[in-house]
Amino acid sequence: KTFKKWIQRRVNCEPVQKITGKTEFYGLPIHLGSEIFIPRPETEQLVDEVKTLALKEKSNSILDIGTGSGCIAIALATELENSEITAIDISTEALKTAKKNGDYHGLTNIYFQRMDILTETPKHHYDFVISNPPYIPKKEMRFLMPEVVEHDPDLALTDNSDGLTFYRHLAEHFHTLVHPSGYMVLETGNGDHPFKALEIFYKYGLNAELKKDYSGNHRVLIANSK
Repeated sequence: KTFKKWIQRRVNCEPVQKITGKTEFYGLPIHLGSEIFIPRPETEQLVDEVKTLALKEKSNSILDIGTGSGCIAIALATELENSEITAIDISTEALKTAKKNGDYHGLTNIYFQRMDILTETPKHHYDFVISNPPYIPKKEMRFLMPEVVEHDPDLALTDNSDGLTFYRHLAEHFHTLVHPSGYMVLETGNGDHPFKALEIFYKYGLNAELKKDYSGNHRVLIANSK
C-alpha cells in the first residue's frame, strides 16, 4: 500500500526526495521536510571551493546564508572539523530541519540562527561567506518543472525580482561580512546570470571570478578584496 501511494505521488510530479523525506549531499544523508528546498548536486561545488581555499590547520569562521536543510554547513562542518559555522535562514521551518540534520550527524560546530540577511547584519566578520541564494528571476518561474515550482519553497527559488537582489546586497556589504583576507563563495544561475552577478562584484571594486561546474556551466562565483 505504501509503495502504491508513493508511485501515485511520483506520478503527480512530487520529487522522490520529498516522498522518502531524505536525500544525500556530499555523501551525507540529509533529512527533508515538505517545505524544504532539495539540495542539488551542483551545490556540492561550493563545498569543494571552500575546502580548496581554507587553511585546514586554522579554525575557519564560516557564515552560511540561506542554509535551508543545512546541507552546506553540515558538509563543511564535517570536512573542516576546526571550523566554526553560523548557519542562518529566514525560515523557522528550515532551521528546525537544519538543526535536526546537524544533530543527526552529531555536529557541535554549527550555530543555527534565524536572520533575514537583507535587513539584518551579522555582528562578526567571517573567513568565508557561502550561499546558494534564490537566483531565479520572477519572470522565469513559470517555465520551471512542476517538481520544482510545486514542491520547492518560492523563498529558496526566486527573489521575486531579476534574480540578482542577493548578489547586489552581498557585494555592497562585502566588507561588513568578510575578513580582509576572506572569501565570498556563491552559487550562480544559468545563462547570462553568472556574468551579471560578476559585474555587480566588479562594480564594488572586488576581485571576483567564475568557476565552472562538472557540466561545464559557470556555477560558482568567488570574490575577495583587492
